[in-house]
Amino acid sequence: MRNILRSRNMVVAGASFALIAGMTGASIALSSGPAGATACGTPNISTCTATGTLTVTPGNLTFTTPASLAWTSLLNGLGQSVVDTRPGDQVATVDDASGTQAGWRVSVTATTFTNSAYTTNNTLPDVGTFSVTGSVTSPTSPTIPTISCVVLNTCTLPVPSGAVTYPLQIPTSPTGAVTTILGDAIPGTGVGNVQLGGSTSAAPLGWWLNVPGTALAGSYVSNLTATISSGP
Repeated sequence: MRNILRSRNMVVAGASFALIAGMTGASIALSSGPAGATACGTPNISTCTATGTLTVTPGNLTFTTPASLAWTSLLNGLGQSVVDTRPGDQVATVDDASGTQAGWRVSVTATTFTNSAYTTNNTLPDVGTFSVTGSVTSPTSPTIPTISCVVLNTCTLPVPSGAVTYPLQIPTSPTGAVTTILGDAIPGTGVGNVQLGGSTSAAPLGWWLNVPGTALAGSYVSNLTATISSGP
């Protein structure tokens, strides 16, 4: 099962994360036995048997990120690392309500950061510009974003495959064709509504940009696409 988020337009940047939980359509059917059998509760009947059936309809596998990301930089002739400081952008959620426990994988692509006010020298490098950490104070922090249940003790925390390490570099390209794995969960884990980061957590999602000292004034924009898929 696959659920794909739409692209986000970001001023000097962007993207975001989250999941939607759901177990729907429960019903219970009770029967008292074959036709003609004495009903439960009839005098002199001490034992009876009933059958109960629960039907669970699968929900969706979803990933929710901020609607946009934003950075600000005051040029000083030197290269700078800047982070998105808005609290609402420092969290994403995954909701595995598929009922399969197949695990999941979140991947992202991003287009080149481009300043449309100019026609030459108006892009940021595709390599080394965009990254994610579990910190809003250090662009080189190896800490992974905090992983928790949106509602305490109502999810199975994801166990990652080990393929993703932080700080996580997200290469860009003119067409957004380079795929980066943002996070994953091995089968049997990551079930329910899982939160990544959080502005009040020990390790919020830190979205970082490296801005060269030669950057042109104005707004650099990138389109970020996040995709979540089931399975390892």
